[in-house]
Amino acid sequence: MCRLAAYLGPPISLRQFFLAPAHSLYRQSWDPRELTEARLNADGYGVAWQQADGRMGRYTQPMAAWNDLNLPSLADALTSPMWLGNVRSATPGQTVHAINTQPYAVDRLAMTHNGYLSGLAQGGRGRMLARLSDQIQADLHGTTDSEYLFALVRQALVDQATSLEQALVIALEHAVLDTGRQPALLNVCLSDGQTLVFSRYSVDRPNPSLYWHPAHPAYAGGQLLASERFDEDPGWREVQTDSLTVLEPGQPPRQTALPQPRA
Repeated sequence: MCRLAAYLGPPISLRQFFLAPAHSLYRQSWDPRELTEARLNADGYGVAWQQADGRMGRYTQPMAAWNDLNLPSLADALTSPMWLGNVRSATPGQTVHAINTQPYAVDRLAMTHNGYLSGLAQGGRGRMLARLSDQIQADLHGTTDSEYLFALVRQALVDQATSLEQALVIALEHAVLDTGRQPALLNVCLSDGQTLVFSRYSVDRPNPSLYWHPAHPAYAGGQLLASERFDEDPGWREVQTDSLTVLEPGQPPRQTALPQPRA
């Protein structure tokens, strides 16, 4: 389990996104309030952002966020109109290493995932790999279910998907099928810098917590997503369970239901 957050809107600093809120993602690394399958998120952290040329930047560390002495300087130096963040509590058996630390980013696409896929060791990993082209397989560096899920998203965009929304739906369907419909927690956030697409979804487990804020007064013109609310502002809304949501600047959210897999 992990905690994630995202922002889309006018450019803001990493400090405003990751450090400044009263219950920031940084604080959630040691003081989570709604984490159900762990106590701390001390197995690494990372952020992804949109660079000036449209490609995604990425910074990850396998240490706890509070131990990174570089973070305060980066927090004031980096600004972006899009942020994804993750503080990690590693799934048992997964190596704590920078290559296994989220978010993941390739070219103009970034993704972060809160949860897990069961069934990888029972053939799921091989079935997921079989769906991937040689190029996308070559881009895999770590061993996490989250990175394999990101690869499925990218493969869907190559093969058939005409939008991020469709790509995420296809990737979730394939991941659940390939892991034999075993228990899964699939709060996923995907962005190309123009759009945020996120799911609150699970298989045979309660949905992890997830909230969004369409107009926080501290983030004028921006929209926020977070596993746990950053503060007590009354505008935070719980994301509907088993749903997929699309956020775009200046547009109302688009939400669709995600059906549970059939046995």
